[in-house]
Amino acid sequence: WRRVPVGARVRGQLRLSPFGEVYCLQAKQKETVVRHRGGEYLIEDALRYLGEEFGHLFVRVHRKALVAIDKVESLDKDDTGQLFLTLRGNSGRLPVSRRLAAEVQRRLR
Repeated sequence: WRRVPVGARVRGQLRLSPFGEVYCLQAKQKETVVRHRGGEYLIEDALRYLGEEFGHLFVRVHRKALVAIDKVESLDKDDTGQLFLTLRGNSGRLPVSRRLAAEVQRRLR
């Protein structure tokens, strides 16, 4: 699966990134932002479809975000009890929905 490419058209050219380089998938209107080691791009596939197809590789952390399980560095709580994921090799944190927190913790064990 790591070598299976995910592709997008960028300025008329087809760009391919292996799924093993993808950090997360985030819904943006009717498209999906693919964040990967080399940057990010938009694809037309719906996040719901990608979650169904690649759910064994990703965990839903929010209704608009899927994160690659093997890219998770840590899962931490802030002072208010809100959970956040930190991804390996990627600055920044992603919030985890309270509704999905138990499932995220279970999948990351």
